[in-house]
Amino acid sequence: MKVAWITAVSINNNDGGVENSRKNLKTSGGWIISMLSALNKKTSNYQFHVISINESNRDCVFDDGSIKFYCIKGKPTSLNPSKKIKKTVIKYIDLINPELIDVQGIEFCFSNIKFGRYNVCYTIQGLPFELFKYQRMQNLGVNSLINQSFKSVLTLKNFYSQNFYMKIRGQNAKKLLMAATNVLGRTDWDFAISTFLNPNVNYYPVNRVLREPFYSKKWNVGNLSKHVLFSINFSTINKGADTILRAISLVKKRFLDIKLLVPGSLNDSSFSGKWYDRYLKRLIKKLKITDNIVFLGNLNAEKMADYLSNSSLFISPSLNENSSNSIAEAQIVGIPVIATLTGGNSTYIENKETGYLYNQWDEFMCAKIICDLLDSEDICKSLSEKEQRISKLRHREDIAVEDLIKAYEAIIRRS
Repeated sequence: MKVAWITAVSINNNDGGVENSRKNLKTSGGWIISMLSALNKKTSNYQFHVISINESNRDCVFDDGSIKFYCIKGKPTSLNPSKKIKKTVIKYIDLINPELIDVQGIEFCFSNIKFGRYNVCYTIQGLPFELFKYQRMQNLGVNSLINQSFKSVLTLKNFYSQNFYMKIRGQNAKKLLMAATNVLGRTDWDFAISTFLNPNVNYYPVNRVLREPFYSKKWNVGNLSKHVLFSINFSTINKGADTILRAISLVKKRFLDIKLLVPGSLNDSSFSGKWYDRYLKRLIKKLKITDNIVFLGNLNAEKMADYLSNSSLFISPSLNENSSNSIAEAQIVGIPVIATLTGGNSTYIENKETGYLYNQWDEFMCAKIICDLLDSEDICKSLSEKEQRISKLRHREDIAVEDLIKAYEAIIRRS
């Protein structure tokens, strides 16, 4: 049986195929590579083809010995697919002639391509029409203008334009979801949205396979750097960075040596910098926490797992998430997790049992939770044990593969 995946994750033949991509991927989407690898190992009567659309791709077709890849150079976050992307995707689909097409995400330009006679399901990743509401509430319009660089002025990148762009992406994704026949999801939140917007949709719950290093690393309260917190990348305005920075300034009143480790970096150049990076840089200086914030640059899975296993706490301040890979990876390592009460986070975290939740705008409660956990090794140990127990079951490779294959077979039977 042939299944075609369409994804925005970059894959090139010089990567050495899916296994090497799984080890070295530094961007989002690592779960897609991990699930492909698991499917390849555990299924014999399925043949998988992957169409990848990404700006870092180069146009090519290759076979790594088990999976055939069709790489297209293009911008997946465009509002609509270019003629090249649409024509090339359709050409490859007709060449593959799959029994099922699994479109990875409803927020990308290729999600809007019509596939005619083929069976199609959509794997929900982000829900931009919901993200738009929270992003708009940040009210950073004036700050986006004050902190503009020469490049952001030329490209018209500011809070208003980015929200307008997110609004259009959200409208496109919402229309698609309302018309979809089959969707795959993971959280109570995406189930509620899918079934209320589209009562006739067939919804299939399928959990993710995480990247391998997170299964093997283990957090231990007796063997870690004290007062060191690990967070998510601050690269986009919806990650809630300004709230967590304010919370760190409050925590510093109790713990002078507090450190927040952040994957990625900030580009605050007056010529080429991003306005949000420049805003965060000024905010860090204003809050007098320059020595407390450490940007780590790009990290692969191994490095991230190392930091998670050696830090005191993990914090996800994101304004809105559906099924956060970062939270899932932190839980399976066992580091105590603090996250915002938003989107699907409450499916992954039972408050005060498998993590702590706070309102995404409330730096005071965030700071209180951080201090309370830093003060109590017993609470942290209890959280760690419960997190690992529930996440190991939720992200078991064999169960995830079995659920996905069952979903595929059900969709094909219904057609």
